[in-house]
Amino acid sequence: MVTAPNPLSKPTPSRKTIYGFWAILTLIAACLIFIRSISSQFILGTTTFDHPYIAFIGALLIGGLAWLCLISLIRSLALWPLSKRLLWGSLFLSLGLRAMFFGSTSIYENDWNRYLWDGAVLEKGHNPYRYSPADVDLALDLTDDNLQSLSKLSQSHDEFANRINYPELTTIYTPLTQLIFVSAAKIEPLNLDALRLVFLIIEAATLFLMVKALALYERSKLWVLIYALNPILIYASFNAVHMDILLAPFILLSFIFIKQKPYWAAVALGLAAGIKLWSLVLAPILFRRWNAHPKTYLISAFIVCAVFILSLLPMLLSLQTNSGLIAYAGEWQKSAWLFPMISDGLGLLFSDSSIIARTLIALIITFTSLWFGFVKLKPPKDDVRFIGHMLGLTVLFLLLSPTGYPWYVIWVLIFLPFRPNYGAALLCVTTSLYYLRYALNERSLTAVYDAQIIPLQYGLPLLIILAGWFVRRRRGEY
Repeated sequence: MVTAPNPLSKPTPSRKTIYGFWAILTLIAACLIFIRSISSQFILGTTTFDHPYIAFIGALLIGGLAWLCLISLIRSLALWPLSKRLLWGSLFLSLGLRAMFFGSTSIYENDWNRYLWDGAVLEKGHNPYRYSPADVDLALDLTDDNLQSLSKLSQSHDEFANRINYPELTTIYTPLTQLIFVSAAKIEPLNLDALRLVFLIIEAATLFLMVKALALYERSKLWVLIYALNPILIYASFNAVHMDILLAPFILLSFIFIKQKPYWAAVALGLAAGIKLWSLVLAPILFRRWNAHPKTYLISAFIVCAVFILSLLPMLLSLQTNSGLIAYAGEWQKSAWLFPMISDGLGLLFSDSSIIARTLIALIITFTSLWFGFVKLKPPKDDVRFIGHMLGLTVLFLLLSPTGYPWYVIWVLIFLPFRPNYGAALLCVTTSLYYLRYALNERSLTAVYDAQIIPLQYGLPLLIILAGWFVRRRRGEY
């Protein structure tokens, strides 16, 4: 007697799929281990041509391409009743790859000097928004007891204030991020591995929250690996030690709370905006499921704005002419793609084209957010679709932004496990080409980087995003 197959049973993946999954994880790990092994050769004060920069970029690209293949494999594995061993073993590996970078030499990046300095300043009871590192280094006013104290702090750690980028500016980092920095200073002031330890704890919390959120939205928990195993995220957060991962837990908390506890979701999003100001524009999309409940919607909007403003208050009350926040908002421009074109085009009509371009982009992003929040609805549940629209808005922001750093793709990676998109994922690979700029700059080939590398970084992912959008539209999915 032949037993008919159960139509409700889920397929078991083939051995080929399982072996392919572990092979990709092995390749990603090998690339990151290789980067760790060569990091000591990137010695401060030497030229790019003394460094194995081609090997470094190649390892990021190979690991990134392997990570792209992981998306297809997870699509297959997600249909299978999940093996806890597969999930937790992979997550344990991802945390191990992060911890591996403790003690490593940071490759090219040194923004963490400012993080450590801010944390040490706050730990000593001083206001990190009052003095710039240049004030401390030059000891402009030795009659100021606070400045004397900070000068002694710098001198006791090999003139630490000298190492900070843009020393003439006060810190750009928000009060909430300062709390993270000071927690590292409580472990040991001006110690990079202490900061890495704090970041590792935060990443463990992020992975836990992402697993919870994926289950809540009825997504396979395996999708967490898209975030957990991305090479550029691991390198940028634990070797280069950039603070963008601090945004993730607050965004995930807003996803978890939005279904039943919108006021707590408002608090979480307000705190996310207190980490990265741009994330405030996600509010209309996040709360659109509550559009039909005006009282709840308005109270939530008030909470988001109140938490956001209160979280920034210490910084806003300390603004001065040499504020890093003012300089970044009004002047910063580096490794951008579309922004220079927009600014140059407006320059034909206006003298202050940079400010006008920034204002125009802010209006475009705000309008797009409001359109997603009030027009692009799919009631009644809209469970994962709204996260896809957040992803689209974030990618648009990156394409238009006056600054285009590779660690910014961490913002994209927060949303990808919920709405995988190959074009957005490719952006998380091609951004590794940014590191060619150091060698090209040293050979006076900055124009080559601007004209050829930057368009490749952003243009190819954009083409794939637009092609995917066109195909889905033809299918009636929009």
